[in-house]
Amino acid sequence: LGADSPAWDDLGAMGRDGYPTEFMPGASKFDGGGRTNPITLPMLAPALRQVLAFGPDRTQATLRRHVGKIADAASAAGLVCPPTRALRHFVGIYHPADLAAMAKSNYEGLSMVDAVDKENLPPIMLMNQVHAWLKKAGAYCSLRSGSLRVAPHLYNSDEEIARFCGLLVEATREVERGLVAPRSRI
Repeated sequence: LGADSPAWDDLGAMGRDGYPTEFMPGASKFDGGGRTNPITLPMLAPALRQVLAFGPDRTQATLRRHVGKIADAASAAGLVCPPTRALRHFVGIYHPADLAAMAKSNYEGLSMVDAVDKENLPPIMLMNQVHAWLKKAGAYCSLRSGSLRVAPHLYNSDEEIARFCGLLVEATREVERGLVAPRSRI
């Protein structure tokens, strides 16, 4: 897919796990999505020095704080997050109605494509709508297996995290009220 091509999630080619189901043509199907880019090799050593300068413990502490704030905002909005003790650099956020529907349906054979089927409302519809709302508002995260996957970066400021948390709460309320377009952008 080139820069002018639609993203996989816009094509409706995502499987139930949130990854594309279609293979790329030819030998590209075996490359794991990567492309050789030798121009980035000289950047490797300075990048590794920067990672070491940040320090793994400081990096973990910052990301843990960001993820904790996001998980707290999700809980305040009535959403469900698994405990973040094991993976502190990202969080999966579920809507309780989606979880109940997934448990009832055993999540068998459900795909992201099913989420746009208006006749057979699937379990992951609400988080798909929250994701779409956030994307229109300029807040970027992804969908994985019916959850909103939020992975803040080390460079995200506390103000940006607070803004995202506010948008997450607003998006959830708007989607639950049946509104799908955001009123503001980041």
